[in-house]
Amino acid sequence: MQRLVVLHQRPMGESNWLLNIFSEQDGHQLVLAPRRAGRLALWQLYQGEWRSDKDWPRMTVSDRLSELKYQRQQLFCCTYLSELLIQLLPMADAQPQLFQRFLTLLEAMQTPQALEPWLRIFEYQLLQALGFGFDWHQTVEGQPVQAELSYQFRAELGLLEIDARQSAGTDQTVPVMTASQSLPGQALLELADGAFNRRNLAVAKQVLRLALSQHLSKPLVSRQLFAMP
Repeated sequence: MQRLVVLHQRPMGESNWLLNIFSEQDGHQLVLAPRRAGRLALWQLYQGEWRSDKDWPRMTVSDRLSELKYQRQQLFCCTYLSELLIQLLPMADAQPQLFQRFLTLLEAMQTPQALEPWLRIFEYQLLQALGFGFDWHQTVEGQPVQAELSYQFRAELGLLEIDARQSAGTDQTVPVMTASQSLPGQALLELADGAFNRRNLAVAKQVLRLALSQHLSKPLVSRQLFAMP
């Protein structure tokens, strides 16, 4: 038995659900669950086990351990997180620390505090866990970020001092989809220290979206939800 969260489910034939789950010990898995047992709730903590079958492993036990409640904006966030994890997590790659951080984020959604800092922190933790991370306080040349300077984040490289871009072999003008706007060094240093004010959150969102986009196989449909009235 191990802890798991259901990220997505869809009908498979007449008698099964096909589930994307994030499990503590086995990472991202596709497993079958019988429809007669009812639908498993998304974004709740379960304890379960499964066994090998012809196409996909089959869930044999699933006990619900949480009763988390989500409002409209929180459901949008959960849908976004599911898309991220399903696209980015390698199958059967154990990520127990990331799993615990995901649970912490779901539990944080049960409080009235702002969600955006938690989302940005998890996005950064996800990149780090998958080996795609970067340092807020250091450029790709290994130079420390300085508060009085300005920087740019390049999706394929990382943080560059704006005046140093040509020396790093990059163009002065790059597509907006792969490069950030000018980023104040002070904001980057504050993010490195975990300070999330309104200005810093805008910087973090811009940088992390570029960093994640490098590794997504298709656009995230869930981002359209946040634009809904």
